[in-house]
Amino acid sequence: MNMKSYTCWHVYGLIYRSEHKYGDAIKCYQNALKIDPKNLQILKDMALLQVQRRYLAQYEDTCRRILLIKSNHKPNWLALAVAMHLNGRPNDAFGVLTSYLTTLSEEQKKLQCVDNNEIHMYRADLLREAGKYDEAIKYINDHSKDPETSVLSDRATALEILADCHVRKGELEQAQHHYRQLLDMNPDNVEYHTGLVRAMGIALPGDDHQQQQGDDAKAEEEDEERKSAVSTPPGPTDSVHFATSLYRVKLIAPVAYPVDELTKLKQLYAELGEKYPKCHAVKRIPLNFLSGDSAEFREALDQYVRAPLRKGVPSLFRDLTSLYGDASKVRVIEELMLGYREQLLADGRFSASDKVGEESPVAYVWVLFFLAHHYDALNQMDKAFEAVNTAIAHTPTVIDLYMLKARLYKHCGDAHKAYEFMDHARELDLADRYLNTKCVRYAFRAGQIKKAEKTLRLFLRESEGVTGVTDLTVMWYELGLAEALMEQQCYGFALKMLHTVDKHYTDIYEDHFDFHNYCLRRSMLRAYVSAIGWENHIRSHRYYYRAARGLVKMYVDMFDRQQAGETYEPGTAEEKARIVLAEINVSKSGEGQEEEKKENNHEETSEQQQTDDEQKAEQQPKQSGDKNDGEDEELKNAANAQERKRILKRRKRQAAKAAKKRAKELEAQKANKSKQKQEDDKSKEQQKQVPNAVKTSPNPYFREKEEDPFGEELMKTTTPLDRASQYVQELQRALPKQLETQVMACDVYVRKRKFVLVAQAIRRAAQINADSPELHTRVVDFILAFQKHGGDAHEAVAQAVRAALTDGTLPLQGDLSDATAYNNAWIEAHKGVSHAHRLAGARALIAIDAASNKARAVALAADLSDAADAQPCNKRTFAVAVEALRFLEAHDAGAVDAFKSAAHTKFPRTPAFMSAEQLAARADDVPSKNTAVPTTTSSQ
Repeated sequence: MNMKSYTCWHVYGLIYRSEHKYGDAIKCYQNALKIDPKNLQILKDMALLQVQRRYLAQYEDTCRRILLIKSNHKPNWLALAVAMHLNGRPNDAFGVLTSYLTTLSEEQKKLQCVDNNEIHMYRADLLREAGKYDEAIKYINDHSKDPETSVLSDRATALEILADCHVRKGELEQAQHHYRQLLDMNPDNVEYHTGLVRAMGIALPGDDHQQQQGDDAKAEEEDEERKSAVSTPPGPTDSVHFATSLYRVKLIAPVAYPVDELTKLKQLYAELGEKYPKCHAVKRIPLNFLSGDSAEFREALDQYVRAPLRKGVPSLFRDLTSLYGDASKVRVIEELMLGYREQLLADGRFSASDKVGEESPVAYVWVLFFLAHHYDALNQMDKAFEAVNTAIAHTPTVIDLYMLKARLYKHCGDAHKAYEFMDHARELDLADRYLNTKCVRYAFRAGQIKKAEKTLRLFLRESEGVTGVTDLTVMWYELGLAEALMEQQCYGFALKMLHTVDKHYTDIYEDHFDFHNYCLRRSMLRAYVSAIGWENHIRSHRYYYRAARGLVKMYVDMFDRQQAGETYEPGTAEEKARIVLAEINVSKSGEGQEEEKKENNHEETSEQQQTDDEQKAEQQPKQSGDKNDGEDEELKNAANAQERKRILKRRKRQAAKAAKKRAKELEAQKANKSKQKQEDDKSKEQQKQVPNAVKTSPNPYFREKEEDPFGEELMKTTTPLDRASQYVQELQRALPKQLETQVMACDVYVRKRKFVLVAQAIRRAAQINADSPELHTRVVDFILAFQKHGGDAHEAVAQAVRAALTDGTLPLQGDLSDATAYNNAWIEAHKGVSHAHRLAGARALIAIDAASNKARAVALAADLSDAADAQPCNKRTFAVAVEALRFLEAHDAGAVDAFKSAAHTKFPRTPAFMSAEQLAARADDVPSKNTAVPTTTSSQ
């Protein structure tokens, strides 16, 4: 390599870039630029790598150098403006765009096109972000005075910016005016309703706009200590919130509004209801702010739910789930639905004031459907099953009823029954991809990996098989498969699938590399900045969270096994994987058998058709030519011999024509078979000629030969905690406010004896939920680990940790210097809170001293006094009881039977607590296999 040649350095950088080693590639480009500082192509290549790695300060400097070299190219101006914006300097970015506009002619400035609209809207956004609300308002108004000549074609976004700026300035009347204009454009946009109400000085329940801003500021302050080169850039991305909530329903707590505010809200939505009579949001939002004890709420709810019940809308309950944070509204919902059920069953109407027989019988089914969901949310499972069984008995062809029953069994902990009913629902409509997907998920929960794979194949190409799962990044399938494999202790294959999910997110991030130049060339500046913010938060997605959580838990378990001297035998990972893959390959090899059966059936059908045709052809001449066997009616009725001759000639022509057609069909079939055989032989020959290096992997989920198809090398790692630390750090950057993120950090760092990091994780977790049972066990583990290994730490570290345990730095109650005293105080304070808290105390007792604390720990774990009590829509408490059962099996087998009997009383449908006789009786509830043609929701 010629060290003095910029071309060599450039090519060397391109090689590194192709290998995704962007840091080394940037160094090569920098060396090339030392030789040729004004090489435009090298500067552009380096700028792409810098923005991809989020080296934003260096990226801005490179963009400035590019602009100085070639200032007559629009993307160079836009790139510098975006770079300044990402570095938190919207004023400078606005100035760069202003300078760019001066280079345009008057005709170009006034041209109505997408490019001009994007640039001007981006400039308005920059002014708003810089806090120059007056200038932003004036800028938009100046450029949108005349709609015919205005360059701002995105009128809705312009109004949104105007309304927001007026709210921030406190000019609420102008803001209300703009939000009303937006509602005229789209009255079903809930954000416009929220903005309008906020402009009136009122905050709706569930409107966390101000709280979110406060939380963001607090998070920024807390995250200063863990900033890195890939941290979220300030400015535009602060307003980009990725959908990271792990809880799909947000309950709205009851709010007592002042009388004047409540009156304003009622008047507003009465007015909007008259103006937009068909608007869904106008009817739904009042249910949030009306009091559950008022007659107005009951009336509004009655008017809102009747239409969906008539039409059979399955999502009605999900629509109303947010109201379940208010007990008074829950009571009204139940009373209303029970009244509907009685009236519809008695005389086919919703209420006594309606006309008798006015409603369709279908409405009764959907009322029962809603009630089953309602009782499920309240953990009243007997009533939920009664409602859904009544609905199935009434109309056994509604697919959603079987899906709901599967859901109920899932919430009871019976994964196998849940799968049976979900599979029955799928069989009622084999063309429904959604049902197929749901059935595969339920099969994984039940541990039915073979059936899940077989069901998935119904919607995959036969030529690809399950290889298409990884090619198409079907992450929900890969996660379900990995979790099912972990349950079957097939850890190597599970690790492989979880790492595959992690690779998908890396690929998604890397794929954005090709779009940097494109977005600037197309002037899509707002979408480009938003996409950068989205990519900064991409690992906050729930699928990545599930994959990272599984990887951390498996690597921690691997470390614990290694510490305990439990080593995995060579080949165990592959053998276990092959057991699972053998089942999958059975169905895979069965493809050929199925195709062969189809071909045989086709041949039998063709032969049968040929036989039938020959019999008909033989019968026709016989009927038409042999008078001694009896003439048919047509010949008998013939007027004379000439007429009979015409009939016989016509029949001969028809028979000859049919024979000729049959001969052509048989010849075509033979030609197709011959062609297909040639293609098959050619394909087999090509497969034989494929070199061993590129043969298909033995794992059918991967197309090319994998170096480690079964995860054996992953299982042989000697540093599992280092691998777990990588994912913990990623989760702490992406999801620092999730309690489980900090809990996993405690699990990893306490084993690595990094006590300062453990203390930091405990402090953050305590700020989220100081009473968490999971946190309590980690605090005890931390205290015990420091007492045992604290002397090995550096003196400064040991002093800092001792200070954190004694001076109240950690926001926890109790004496943290003594694990026994802290745990006893915690048990006393939380023993009546929930079963999960008592189980956490029991685990801590065992960790402190298993011999002396065993009896007390067993008594705490076996205490089910309030195990069935739960708030609406919370986690099913049977899962805690199952964990307690496993705890008792590990520490006191004698207490298991009594606990299972008591748990079965509280959770009668959970198989873990059933005896053999009860499990056999449970088999009586099976879906009927002779159900009629399904009734789809759309037809109802």
